[in-house]
Amino acid sequence: DKVNQFQDNKTLEFIRDQSIGDEDDLLIVPNIPLLAAFTKLKERNMIENIGFNGILSATKPKEFNERTVKEYMFGYSDELISMTPTMEPDRVGLMSGRKGESVDTMTVYTGEDSLDNLGRIHAMNGETKLKIWGTDECNEIVGTDGSQFPPHLMDKEQELKIFLKSFCRFLTLKFEREVTVLNGIPAWRYKVPEGGFNSSRKNPDYKCYCDAEVDPKCTPDGVFDASKCVD
Repeated sequence: DKVNQFQDNKTLEFIRDQSIGDEDDLLIVPNIPLLAAFTKLKERNMIENIGFNGILSATKPKEFNERTVKEYMFGYSDELISMTPTMEPDRVGLMSGRKGESVDTMTVYTGEDSLDNLGRIHAMNGETKLKIWGTDECNEIVGTDGSQFPPHLMDKEQELKIFLKSFCRFLTLKFEREVTVLNGIPAWRYKVPEGGFNSSRKNPDYKCYCDAEVDPKCTPDGVFDASKCVD
Protein backbone atom coordinates (compact mmCIF):
# COMPACT_ATOMS: atom_id res chain seq x y z
CA ASP A 1 0.00 0.00 0.00
CA LYS A 2 1.15 3.52 -0.77
CA VAL A 3 1.90 5.91 2.04
CA ASN A 4 2.63 9.57 2.72
CA GLN A 5 4.89 11.01 5.39
CA PHE A 6 4.26 14.35 7.06
CA GLN A 7 4.84 16.50 10.12
CA ASP A 8 2.00 18.56 11.56
CA ASN A 9 2.45 22.32 11.40
CA LYS A 10 -0.18 23.93 13.60
CA THR A 11 -1.09 27.58 13.91
CA LEU A 12 -3.18 28.69 16.88
CA GLU A 13 -5.08 31.98 16.86
CA PHE A 14 -7.07 33.63 19.65
CA ILE A 15 -10.51 34.79 18.41
CA ARG A 16 -11.87 37.31 20.90
CA ASP A 17 -15.48 37.48 19.68
CA GLN A 18 -15.83 33.70 20.07
CA SER A 19 -14.38 33.65 23.57
CA ILE A 20 -15.93 34.41 26.94
CA GLY A 21 -12.79 36.10 28.21
CA ASP A 22 -9.59 37.81 27.14
CA GLU A 23 -6.04 36.51 26.77
CA ASP A 24 -4.97 38.86 29.55
CA ASP A 25 -7.49 37.55 32.08
CA LEU A 26 -5.75 36.36 35.23
CA LEU A 27 -5.95 32.79 36.53
CA ILE A 28 -4.82 31.19 39.77
CA VAL A 29 -3.21 27.97 38.56
CA PRO A 30 -0.99 25.14 39.88
CA ASN A 31 2.76 25.76 39.63
CA ILE A 32 3.51 23.33 36.80
CA PRO A 33 7.35 23.60 36.97
CA LEU A 34 7.27 22.86 40.69
CA LEU A 35 5.00 19.83 40.23
CA ALA A 36 7.18 18.56 37.37
CA ALA A 37 10.33 19.03 39.44
CA PHE A 38 9.00 16.98 42.35
CA THR A 39 7.98 14.22 39.94
CA LYS A 40 11.49 14.14 38.46
CA LEU A 41 13.12 14.08 41.91
CA LYS A 42 11.84 10.57 42.47
CA GLU A 43 14.28 9.41 39.78
CA ARG A 44 17.28 11.45 40.98
CA ASN A 45 20.10 10.58 43.37
CA MET A 46 20.72 12.14 46.77
CA ILE A 47 23.29 14.67 45.50
CA GLU A 48 20.88 16.01 42.88
CA ASN A 49 18.11 16.23 45.48
CA ILE A 50 20.33 18.26 47.79
CA GLY A 51 21.12 20.65 44.93
CA PHE A 52 17.46 21.02 44.09
CA ASN A 53 16.58 21.75 47.70
CA GLY A 54 19.07 24.60 47.53
CA ILE A 55 17.32 25.97 44.44
CA LEU A 56 13.97 25.76 46.24
CA SER A 57 15.39 27.72 49.16
CA ALA A 58 16.65 30.41 46.78
CA THR A 59 13.53 30.75 44.61
CA LYS A 60 10.84 30.03 47.25
CA PRO A 61 8.25 28.94 44.65
CA LYS A 62 4.56 28.90 45.55
CA GLU A 63 2.25 25.95 44.96
CA PHE A 64 -0.11 28.22 42.97
CA ASN A 65 0.74 31.16 40.72
CA GLU A 66 -1.16 34.00 39.08
CA ARG A 67 -0.81 33.83 35.29
CA THR A 68 -2.64 35.30 32.33
CA VAL A 69 -4.58 32.94 30.10
CA LYS A 70 -2.04 33.53 27.31
CA GLU A 71 0.91 32.71 29.58
CA TYR A 72 -0.69 29.58 30.98
CA MET A 73 -1.67 28.28 27.55
CA PHE A 74 1.29 29.29 25.39
CA GLY A 75 4.23 29.58 27.72
CA TYR A 76 6.06 31.71 30.23
CA SER A 77 9.57 31.83 31.69
CA ASP A 78 9.98 30.53 35.21
CA GLU A 79 12.78 31.18 37.68
CA LEU A 80 12.78 27.58 38.90
CA ILE A 81 13.34 26.28 35.35
CA SER A 82 16.08 28.81 34.59
CA MET A 83 18.01 27.74 37.71
CA THR A 84 17.57 24.00 37.10
CA PRO A 85 19.67 23.00 34.05
CA THR A 86 18.17 19.49 33.84
CA MET A 87 14.61 20.80 33.37
CA GLU A 88 13.29 21.23 29.83
CA PRO A 89 11.84 23.12 28.05
CA ASP A 90 12.91 26.61 29.14
CA ARG A 91 9.30 27.85 28.89
CA VAL A 92 6.20 26.14 30.21
CA GLY A 93 2.63 26.25 28.91
CA LEU A 94 -0.18 23.79 28.33
CA MET A 95 -0.11 24.35 24.55
CA SER A 96 3.46 25.55 24.11
CA GLY A 97 4.57 22.31 22.47
CA ARG A 98 1.53 21.96 20.23
CA LYS A 99 2.04 24.79 17.80
CA GLY A 100 4.51 25.06 14.98
CA GLU A 101 6.10 22.05 13.32
CA SER A 102 5.74 18.76 15.15
CA VAL A 103 8.86 16.78 16.02
CA ASP A 104 7.01 13.57 15.11
CA THR A 105 6.90 12.21 11.58
CA MET A 106 3.73 10.30 10.76
CA THR A 107 3.40 7.73 7.98
CA VAL A 108 -0.18 7.14 6.79
CA TYR A 109 -1.77 5.09 4.03
CA THR A 110 -3.10 7.12 1.12
CA GLY A 111 -5.87 4.66 0.25
CA GLU A 112 -4.72 4.60 -3.36
CA ASP A 113 -4.33 0.83 -3.35
CA SER A 114 -7.25 0.16 -0.99
CA LEU A 115 -9.79 2.61 0.41
CA ASP A 116 -10.04 0.35 3.46
CA ASN A 117 -6.70 1.83 4.53
CA LEU A 118 -7.45 5.50 3.79
CA GLY A 119 -5.89 7.67 6.49
CA ARG A 120 -4.81 4.73 8.61
CA ILE A 121 -1.53 5.32 10.43
CA HIS A 122 1.27 2.97 9.48
CA ALA A 123 4.10 4.30 11.64
CA MET A 124 5.29 7.14 13.84
CA ASN A 125 8.93 8.20 13.51
CA GLY A 126 9.53 5.09 11.46
CA GLU A 127 8.28 2.72 14.16
CA THR A 128 5.12 0.63 13.74
CA LYS A 129 4.91 -0.01 17.49
CA LEU A 130 5.68 2.05 20.57
CA LYS A 131 8.13 0.94 23.24
CA ILE A 132 6.46 2.60 26.20
CA TRP A 133 3.74 0.39 27.63
CA GLY A 134 3.71 -3.09 29.10
CA THR A 135 2.18 -5.12 26.26
CA ASP A 136 2.30 -5.26 22.46
CA GLU A 137 -1.43 -4.53 22.31
CA CYS A 138 -1.13 -1.25 24.21
CA ASN A 139 1.94 -0.31 22.16
CA GLU A 140 0.07 -0.66 18.88
CA ILE A 141 -0.16 2.35 16.57
CA VAL A 142 -3.59 1.82 15.06
CA GLY A 143 -6.45 3.83 13.63
CA THR A 144 -6.25 7.30 12.11
CA ASP A 145 -5.42 10.72 13.54
CA GLY A 146 -9.15 11.48 13.71
CA SER A 147 -9.28 13.80 10.71
CA GLN A 148 -10.61 11.11 8.34
CA PHE A 149 -11.62 7.47 8.31
CA PRO A 150 -11.89 4.74 5.67
CA PRO A 151 -15.34 4.71 4.00
CA HIS A 152 -16.16 1.18 5.17
CA LEU A 153 -16.12 2.40 8.78
CA MET A 154 -18.87 4.97 8.16
CA ASP A 155 -21.43 2.73 9.77
CA LYS A 156 -23.02 3.58 13.11
CA GLU A 157 -22.37 0.06 14.37
CA GLN A 158 -18.65 0.24 13.63
CA GLU A 159 -16.19 1.38 16.28
CA LEU A 160 -13.57 3.93 15.26
CA LYS A 161 -9.99 3.97 16.48
CA ILE A 162 -7.91 7.12 16.76
CA PHE A 163 -4.27 7.38 17.76
CA LEU A 164 -3.42 10.28 20.07
CA LYS A 165 0.22 11.32 19.85
CA SER A 166 -0.01 13.37 23.02
CA PHE A 167 -1.14 10.27 24.96
CA CYS A 168 0.96 7.72 23.04
CA ARG A 169 -2.06 5.44 22.85
CA PHE A 170 -5.10 4.72 20.75
CA LEU A 171 -8.70 5.23 21.81
CA THR A 172 -11.86 3.52 20.65
CA LEU A 173 -14.86 5.70 19.78
CA LYS A 174 -18.50 4.64 19.56
CA PHE A 175 -21.41 6.32 17.81
CA GLU A 176 -23.47 8.48 20.18
CA ARG A 177 -26.07 10.37 18.10
CA GLU A 178 -26.80 12.36 14.98
CA VAL A 179 -26.18 16.11 15.19
CA THR A 180 -26.32 19.20 13.00
CA VAL A 181 -23.27 21.46 12.72
CA LEU A 182 -22.15 24.54 10.76
CA ASN A 183 -25.51 25.88 9.65
CA GLY A 184 -27.32 22.64 8.99
CA ILE A 185 -24.71 20.08 7.93
CA PRO A 186 -25.72 16.64 9.31
CA ALA A 187 -23.00 14.80 11.21
CA TRP A 188 -22.47 11.84 13.51
CA ARG A 189 -21.09 12.38 16.99
CA TYR A 190 -18.78 9.77 18.47
CA LYS A 191 -17.43 9.58 22.00
CA VAL A 192 -15.11 7.51 24.15
CA PRO A 193 -17.27 4.81 25.78
CA GLU A 194 -17.94 5.03 29.50
CA GLY A 195 -14.95 3.58 31.30
CA GLY A 196 -12.56 4.39 28.47
CA PHE A 197 -10.19 6.01 30.96
CA ASN A 198 -10.74 3.60 33.82
CA SER A 199 -7.75 2.38 35.78
CA SER A 200 -6.73 -1.26 35.86
CA ARG A 201 -8.69 -1.58 39.10
CA LYS A 202 -11.86 -1.71 36.98
CA ASN A 203 -10.44 -2.75 33.61
CA PRO A 204 -7.66 -5.37 33.79
CA ASP A 205 -6.89 -4.76 30.09
CA TYR A 206 -5.37 -1.42 31.13
CA LYS A 207 -2.71 -2.98 33.35
CA CYS A 208 -0.23 -2.30 30.58
CA TYR A 209 -0.58 1.44 31.25
CA CYS A 210 -0.31 1.13 35.03
CA ASP A 211 -0.92 -1.97 37.15
CA ALA A 212 -2.78 -0.78 40.25
CA GLU A 213 -2.07 -4.07 42.02
CA VAL A 214 1.65 -3.35 41.80
CA ASP A 215 1.89 0.44 41.73
CA PRO A 216 -0.17 2.34 44.34
CA LYS A 217 0.53 5.61 42.47
CA CYS A 218 -1.63 4.63 39.49
CA THR A 219 -4.11 7.37 38.62
CA PRO A 220 -7.79 6.98 39.61
CA ASP A 221 -10.61 6.19 37.19
CA GLY A 222 -11.16 8.96 34.65
CA VAL A 223 -7.54 10.16 34.68
CA PHE A 224 -4.77 8.97 32.34
CA ASP A 225 -1.09 9.45 33.19
CA ALA A 226 0.68 10.38 29.95
CA SER A 227 3.97 11.35 31.59
CA LYS A 228 5.81 8.42 29.99
CA CYS A 229 4.82 9.87 26.64
CA VAL A 230 6.69 13.14 27.25
CA ASP A 231 9.74 11.82 29.13
